[in-house]
Amino acid sequence: MKIKLSIILVALFFITTNSFASFPVKRTTNKATTENNITENTSKEISVITDIELENNQYIAAGLALLLGTIGLHNFYLGHQKYALIQLAFAVLTLLTPIPFYLSIIWALVDFVRILIGDLQPKGGSYTS
Repeated sequence: MKIKLSIILVALFFITTNSFASFPVKRTTNKATTENNITENTSKEISVITDIELENNQYIAAGLALLLGTIGLHNFYLGHQKYALIQLAFAVLTLLTPIPFYLSIIWALVDFVRILIGDLQPKGGSYTS
């Protein structure tokens, strides 16, 4: 069974990685036009990325607090790095004893409720609509 699975995985790897033309293809492009297009596209992408990073959605923060709040992911999302690092340290300490895990569960649930009622805001201001 393991041999069959190994052979299938190796075959899939070679099929997907070696899918290219077996003959040379010559492409002619105008270098100046290509560089201008790359520069324009890059500046547009950067402005889009910064716009997305500035938005903090309350429902996303609440979902992160509920699902991954024990490791402090919602606090990273909201910009509260100090609290997020403390919760992450609790998650690492869970490897030694379960007590920090219980504390981080309670902390995450409290933060979940605080996000839903609007008490826990992003570090820079308020949530976007």
